Amino acid sequence: MTELDERELLRCIDALFVKRFGLFTPDRLEDGAENVPAEIDDYWEIHPNFNEFAQNLIDFLTNEQTKPVLSDVQKVNRVLLTEQFMSPKTTPQLWPILVAHKEAIAEQWTQGGRFVLEVGDQYALLLDQQRQPSVAKPYLAALVVAHQLGAGVAADDLTGLIKNVTAELFPGFTIQPSQVKAALLENDLMRAQDDYWVPTPIVARFAVTQDEESKEGAKS
Repeated sequence: MTELDERELLRCIDALFVKRFGLFTPDRLEDGAENVPAEIDDYWEIHPNFNEFAQNLIDFLTNEQTKPVLSDVQKVNRVLLTEQFMSPKTTPQLWPILVAHKEAIAEQWTQGGRFVLEVGDQYALLLDQQRQPSVAKPYLAALVVAHQLGAGVAADDLTGLIKNVTAELFPGFTIQPSQVKAALLENDLMRAQDDYWVPTPIVARFAVTQDEESKEGAKS
């Protein structure tokens, strides 16, 4: 992970240790604390079992002999557990297995009472029923941007597209393009391909709003 910048590292920490495993709890330092830097972006209360969890994780990743032999269905579930999204392009080797066993795999996730596996023609998405749909402005803007990616937008043009969308959706309200880009990536709405950003099949789950449909009609 040495090639990741600080913002991407923080996003990975939040996704893995805060949201996924609950080992970090977002917190705030007490006002007036001594020897505290002037600016603190993130601060967490760390679960007392974190060191043991981290050591077990490292041991698993570095010791090939401890890795169990997984069945094809287990391999699919492991991808869903970490990525929550699959498609013929992202996981071409496992996709036929998922399609062939989608009812059985979906039933396994349903038994836990928390996750629901949604399988479309070109995507599979593991939905967390305890996670409420976001109404944050960057997320709403990300949905619109994802629909406007079309066949793909050059990487250098993505920021301009985001600025145009946010200006139309929320006039007079400043939203950082980096926040919208993060929402696009965190929700698997786009992926990088040959210096372009292209939409993932999951975008088809979200209907374009009536306002956006009228804009598209006006363009045509």
